[in-house]
Amino acid sequence: MAKIIGKPGFYGWWNVGLLFFVYMVILGIVFYGFNVIFPAMIEAQGWGRGEAAWAHTAKGVLSAFLTPLVALFINRRGGRLSMNLGIAVVVVALVLLSTVTSKLWQWTILWGGVMPIGFAFGGALPIMTIVNFWFSKNRGSALGIVLTGASVGGFIAQPLFTWLIMYSGTWKIAWAVAAGLSLCALAVSFRIKNKPEDLGQYADGISPEQAQADDDAGLSAAGARTYRSPIDWTVRNALKTRALWMIVMAFLAQAAALYLVTVHGVLHLTDKGYTPMEAASFLSVLILMGGVARFPMGMLADRIEPRWILMVIFAVMAASFIGIWQAPGIMVLFVSGIAFGFSYGTCTVLFPAVLGNYYGPGSFANIFAFVAPLVVIFIAPVPVAAGYIADIYKNYDLAFIGITAFIMAAVICSALAVPPRVEKK
Repeated sequence: MAKIIGKPGFYGWWNVGLLFFVYMVILGIVFYGFNVIFPAMIEAQGWGRGEAAWAHTAKGVLSAFLTPLVALFINRRGGRLSMNLGIAVVVVALVLLSTVTSKLWQWTILWGGVMPIGFAFGGALPIMTIVNFWFSKNRGSALGIVLTGASVGGFIAQPLFTWLIMYSGTWKIAWAVAAGLSLCALAVSFRIKNKPEDLGQYADGISPEQAQADDDAGLSAAGARTYRSPIDWTVRNALKTRALWMIVMAFLAQAAALYLVTVHGVLHLTDKGYTPMEAASFLSVLILMGGVARFPMGMLADRIEPRWILMVIFAVMAASFIGIWQAPGIMVLFVSGIAFGFSYGTCTVLFPAVLGNYYGPGSFANIFAFVAPLVVIFIAPVPVAAGYIADIYKNYDLAFIGITAFIMAAVICSALAVPPRVEKK
């Protein structure tokens, strides 16, 4: 019987640890750190919420439309080099944010124009592509571990940056600390390996001969309890499947909800009378629970078809989103934050797992690169629209109502995302 985890010489799990750290810094500390630094910048600089949020919308749009270029780069040069270049750009941008930035146009250019290059080349796509190549049977578990890094980083960043800003009296110190940590992530990224073939190894540490022997013995070591595509789909054929569009619709809802909570959550809660530290602590717990969910739910998705899990998760997300909107008391707020965090964390790991399962690891980068711009076209306006809604109506009610309905629709989309079958010739 094949022993996968802890198999001597198998580099896949070392890769998981390295990728965890990189993801923790770039998508956790830097990206989620924005949640508490952004409100401090608005207050200190006297910017309007809507006009300042344009930078975040521009970041999302540019990141998404860079994704096809990143996928092409990964296919030709590998995920590691993509990460090296992207993280280097992040470091430079953060240094500039912590030193010379004082005007709204400078903030918009750096966060909305430069940082997206770093996030696109150094973030989720190369990381998830590398994991998809190294794991098949344990794909959900490995993705769960790696993607937990963002939540761990976000959990650290919220109170850390809030304290640094309050202690120093300036938001720039937070960006400076983020720059230093990103430099560490850059150094770590050079140890990552693109594919098992680069080291003469195989996905999950199982050779084809060993896999066949286990299959013959009825052990199914290389198999999985959930659907795995026997081929790598082309983007053109994948777009013809109902499953892909149902997945896209479902994750549009998840992304829209997350955008509203992370960009405007602190402002929404302080408007309701909560202190900045209470709001930061709420986001910290929410993000931590997003991390807590990823590994166990990733493991569960290796055993139960992910679409059934998503049906339940989106129902929980809708209820918790309403709790965050109303926030009648600190207890309800934190319980809602825990439930929402667990929900979005589950969605975060299941999205790449489902794409890899349904369409093959070799097609993951290309399909993700095609889908990402479509998703962003719809969700990028959320921060700006919510900001202007708050400026005009002095609350975020309309934004919460619209996204709640969207989340409820995602329950149905998840049920309809049946695995596409390869047509027999």
